[in-house]
Amino acid sequence: AGFAAGLPVLPVALGAVVALGAATAWRRVPLPVPVRELVPWRTVVVTAGLFAVVGTWHAHGLTDLLAPLVGTGDDAGSLAQVAAVGAASANAVNNLPAYLALAPTVTGDDARLAALLVGVDAGPLITPWASLATLLWLQQYRRHTFSAPTGLVRRVVLQGAVVAPLAVAAGVLALAVAG
Repeated sequence: AGFAAGLPVLPVALGAVVALGAATAWRRVPLPVPVRELVPWRTVVVTAGLFAVVGTWHAHGLTDLLAPLVGTGDDAGSLAQVAAVGAASANAVNNLPAYLALAPTVTGDDARLAALLVGVDAGPLITPWASLATLLWLQQYRRHTFSAPTGLVRRVVLQGAVVAPLAVAAGVLALAVAG
């Protein structure tokens, strides 16, 4: 509700942390792991590093370099181009830095921004590192099972190679119909 009301992200997120912590303490729910292990510190550090790299690259002309890749139109083909570049970028690095890198190239056009969001959010189903959510899931899976099942990465890639293009295409189609 705070985000929808346009409140700043940091106070809203901190308020949510306090509210969830208070609810956990009030209900006396035991934590599944020690408090120091609740935050995936390696993932936080790597993600923060990627954000810093993208910010530095923007200061040195990244937007000008990426703008031709995403094009300029708002027809169905142009929206598909934006989404495809977003999906490919997310699968190459990760969806969060891909979004941060590409967002300045689509500012001012809601349909193009939505196409980018479709690409970086529905597209990173092919490679396991493409989504922060997938990385966190895999980390938790390994924490509780002590290993990854044989062939997990192969299955993720094969299933994602089928599902991701369909999901991105459906999202772009919805945008094109709505626009």
